[in-house]
Amino acid sequence: MHLNLGQPYEDYIQQQVDSGLYVNATEVIRDALRHMKECDEQKRLDTVRALLSVGEEQLARGEGISYTPDFMDNAMNNAIKNSKAGKPVRDEVKPRKT
Repeated sequence: MHLNLGQPYEDYIQQQVDSGLYVNATEVIRDALRHMKECDEQKRLDTVRALLSVGEEQLARGEGISYTPDFMDNAMNNAIKNSKAGKPVRDEVKPRKT
Protein backbone atom coordinates (compact mmCIF):
# COMPACT_ATOMS: atom_id res chain seq x y z
CA MET A 1 0.00 0.00 0.00
CA HIS A 2 1.27 3.43 -0.89
CA LEU A 3 -0.04 6.50 0.89
CA ASN A 4 0.40 10.12 -0.05
CA LEU A 5 -0.30 11.96 3.20
CA GLY A 6 0.98 15.38 2.31
CA GLN A 7 3.94 17.21 3.76
CA PRO A 8 2.40 18.36 7.07
CA TYR A 9 1.50 14.78 8.02
CA GLU A 10 4.78 13.37 6.78
CA ASP A 11 6.64 15.99 8.85
CA TYR A 12 4.59 15.11 11.92
CA ILE A 13 5.24 11.40 11.46
CA GLN A 14 8.95 12.06 11.08
CA GLN A 15 8.92 14.18 14.26
CA GLN A 16 7.37 11.26 16.13
CA VAL A 17 10.06 8.90 14.85
CA ASP A 18 12.81 11.44 15.63
CA SER A 19 11.48 11.80 19.18
CA GLY A 20 12.32 8.17 19.81
CA LEU A 21 8.75 7.18 20.65
CA TYR A 22 8.52 5.10 17.49
CA VAL A 23 11.08 3.12 15.53
CA ASN A 24 9.60 3.96 12.11
CA ALA A 25 6.70 5.59 10.29
CA THR A 26 4.77 2.32 10.14
CA GLU A 27 4.60 2.20 13.93
CA VAL A 28 3.31 5.79 14.06
CA ILE A 29 0.54 5.01 11.57
CA ARG A 30 -0.39 1.73 13.30
CA ASP A 31 -0.64 3.52 16.64
CA ALA A 32 -2.79 6.28 15.10
CA LEU A 33 -5.12 3.70 13.53
CA ARG A 34 -5.34 1.80 16.82
CA HIS A 35 -6.39 5.02 18.56
CA MET A 36 -8.95 5.75 15.84
CA LYS A 37 -10.49 2.29 16.29
CA GLU A 38 -10.65 2.76 20.06
CA CYS A 39 -12.29 6.16 19.61
CA ASP A 40 -14.85 4.74 17.16
CA GLU A 41 -15.70 1.93 19.56
CA GLN A 42 -16.04 4.39 22.45
CA LYS A 43 -18.41 6.56 20.39
CA ARG A 44 -20.47 3.49 19.55
CA LEU A 45 -20.63 2.46 23.22
CA ASP A 46 -21.58 6.00 24.25
CA THR A 47 -24.41 5.98 21.71
CA VAL A 48 -25.69 2.61 22.93
CA ARG A 49 -25.51 3.76 26.56
CA ALA A 50 -27.44 6.94 25.73
CA LEU A 51 -30.12 4.91 23.94
CA LEU A 52 -30.34 2.51 26.88
CA SER A 53 -30.76 5.45 29.23
CA VAL A 54 -33.64 6.77 27.13
CA GLY A 55 -35.20 3.30 27.16
CA GLU A 56 -34.85 3.01 30.92
CA GLU A 57 -36.54 6.40 31.35
CA GLN A 58 -39.38 5.31 29.05
CA LEU A 59 -39.84 2.08 31.00
CA ALA A 60 -39.91 4.03 34.27
CA ARG A 61 -42.79 6.08 32.82
CA GLY A 62 -44.62 2.89 31.80
CA GLU A 63 -44.00 3.39 28.08
CA GLY A 64 -42.51 -0.05 27.45
CA ILE A 65 -43.61 -2.57 24.83
CA SER A 66 -43.78 -6.26 25.72
CA TYR A 67 -41.03 -8.32 24.15
CA THR A 68 -42.90 -11.14 22.43
CA PRO A 69 -42.21 -13.37 19.41
CA ASP A 70 -44.89 -11.45 17.47
CA PHE A 71 -43.22 -8.14 18.32
CA MET A 72 -39.85 -9.45 17.12
CA ASP A 73 -41.36 -10.87 13.91
CA ASN A 74 -43.01 -7.53 13.16
CA ALA A 75 -39.83 -5.61 13.94
CA MET A 76 -37.80 -7.90 11.67
CA ASN A 77 -40.32 -7.66 8.85
CA ASN A 78 -40.41 -3.87 9.13
CA ALA A 79 -36.61 -3.70 9.12
CA ILE A 80 -36.38 -5.87 6.00
CA LYS A 81 -39.11 -3.85 4.28
CA ASN A 82 -37.43 -0.55 5.13
CA SER A 83 -34.03 -1.83 4.03
CA LYS A 84 -35.42 -2.96 0.67
CA ALA A 85 -37.08 0.43 0.27
CA GLY A 86 -33.66 2.07 0.67
CA LYS A 87 -34.44 3.69 3.99
CA PRO A 88 -31.41 4.32 6.20
CA VAL A 89 -30.62 1.95 9.06
CA ARG A 90 -29.34 3.54 12.26
CA ASP A 91 -25.75 2.63 13.05
CA GLU A 92 -26.58 1.45 16.56
CA VAL A 93 -28.79 -1.34 15.23
CA LYS A 94 -26.47 -2.55 12.48
CA PRO A 95 -24.42 -5.66 13.24
CA ARG A 96 -20.78 -4.97 14.00
CA LYS A 97 -18.16 -6.01 11.49
CA THR A 98 -15.46 -8.13 13.02
